[in-house]
Amino acid sequence: MPEISKINRTTGTLCAPDSSQHHLPALIRLPNVKRLTGLSTTEIYRRMAEGRFPKSVPLGAKAVAWIESEVRGWVASRISERETTPPRPGPRGNRAA
Repeated sequence: MPEISKINRTTGTLCAPDSSQHHLPALIRLPNVKRLTGLSTTEIYRRMAEGRFPKSVPLGAKAVAWIESEVRGWVASRISERETTPPRPGPRGNRAA
């Protein structure tokens, strides 16, 4: 019988019992996804439905998690996009102070 994954209480990640042997990706639950992205629960699920955010992984009947590397990759792509996209005007336009 395989060992059960354990939650790292400091980071909130789900890890394989001996991840050095299994090479399984770390899973993170919704509170950590929100912390890493700055998005609300509604916005995360909206973007998932639109195909603009990594899909969750079912853990059970009522529990899901996300692959940490995919979420971090999504954040990195937002940062890269910022570097290549011209700034959008704010609600009052780009006025000098």
